[in-house]
Amino acid sequence: MADPAGARIEEHWSNHQQQIDNDGYLRSATKFYIVHGFDNETDVLDYARRNTPDKITVQNRDVSRDSVEIEERLAEQIWKVAVSYPQDPENETDQGGDEVPEFSMDISGGTKHITHSKETIGSYSADENPAPDFQRAINVNDDNQVDGVDIVNCSFSFTEKHYYTNSKMSNSFKRQIASLVGKVNSNTFRQWETGELLFMGASGSRRGTARKDKWEVTFRFAVSMNATNIHVGESITIPSKNGWDYLWVKYADNVKNNSLVKEIKAAYVERVYDYESFTPLK
Repeated sequence: MADPAGARIEEHWSNHQQQIDNDGYLRSATKFYIVHGFDNETDVLDYARRNTPDKITVQNRDVSRDSVEIEERLAEQIWKVAVSYPQDPENETDQGGDEVPEFSMDISGGTKHITHSKETIGSYSADENPAPDFQRAINVNDDNQVDGVDIVNCSFSFTEKHYYTNSKMSNSFKRQIASLVGKVNSNTFRQWETGELLFMGASGSRRGTARKDKWEVTFRFAVSMNATNIHVGESITIPSKNGWDYLWVKYADNVKNNSLVKEIKAAYVERVYDYESFTPLK
């Protein structure tokens, strides 16, 4: 059926409504039009559907048309219609409005291997000679090697569960996540100082394929806190060490009181992980 000779549509600019996100991108809009030349609602709606955009674009962001409704009949053949371009989860730039990550943590007793004590409380000899002074070295074996001992140490890890739109979970974003596995934070992240967080990886899944269905992604972090004034043996104090840097000690043999003992000659702090910004994980 052909449209009547007087049919036309024009935008009603004064009533347009738009919503943008925090990044300035369009999230939703409602546009109003005046339709002329029709006697009934069905023809008005069909004409407006055929003569309004399927989608609108602002800053390279598309929002698709969802519905066409009659707002008001202004005269016998003049109608005001509203065309809605509603908020679309696919168009969100972050994890979705007010939704915040879910946090969980595990603080437990792990093990730590040490080679020196904080203090030698006592040393006792089986004969008249004084017990050898190993300068707080623990479990020095018959080959004069320091075996050390495993002690209980704080093991701290936590996870963050985020909810992302399918458009956010692009291959580029997945590559960013993968590139950070096994890296240490190069700047403050979640109030943890530089050098204290090790990114252990991520896991995620998406239930459903509808545009509104989101990815559930869990990030895993391990914590090793920075330290200052670390005493190694009796003669070395290390001013500072980042949590995930590695400290090791060089020994040398020496003879004291007719006994062969191990003495610390030097201590070293090594960077064994790459440092990267964790900003993509926020």
